[in-house]
Amino acid sequence: MKKQTIALFDFDGTLIKKDSFIDFIIFSKGLGNFFDLFLYALNLKSGDQVKEKLFSYFFAKTSYKKFKDVCTKYSLEKIPKIINPQIFKKFLEHNRNGDTLILASASIKDWIYPWAKKVGFNKIIVTEVALSGSDLSGKFATPNCNNAEKLRRFLKEFPERNYYLLYVYGNLNGDKELLEIADFKTII
Repeated sequence: MKKQTIALFDFDGTLIKKDSFIDFIIFSKGLGNFFDLFLYALNLKSGDQVKEKLFSYFFAKTSYKKFKDVCTKYSLEKIPKIINPQIFKKFLEHNRNGDTLILASASIKDWIYPWAKKVGFNKIIVTEVALSGSDLSGKFATPNCNNAEKLRRFLKEFPERNYYLLYVYGNLNGDKELLEIADFKTII
């Protein structure tokens, strides 16, 4: 019996050439506003803490509808311009082969999903935002999908590790644990 093939792609710094979190803030709020907080962010202890604090600063109490509209615009207009062509070529090969395509990222679902759906990913495993009524609360509804959390969430979706071949395309800045369990890995 032939094993299912799963091709898992990291997003930031792998499938795209940038960090989409920073790029999205600059896209939606402007470069000047982002640099105003740079020194503040340096005083926080962990990357996850910095990310949520920055997200809260820029987006807490923002209408979720307005946020989603900007996310969709970013996703469909900006992401295609910052794709890493070598890795996207691998995605297209796996797609032609009928493999299961997974996008796993610490970035926010709302600015990844429209593009990911359009190009044909089967599933995305990402960080999701929390709401307070119809507005963003400024917090994350899920743990930041990075490092061990990314591995945990992938294995929750695909627990029968012996029943599939796993290709992982990632980098050592957030994908180390997934790369360690891959049958085939490409490190960017």
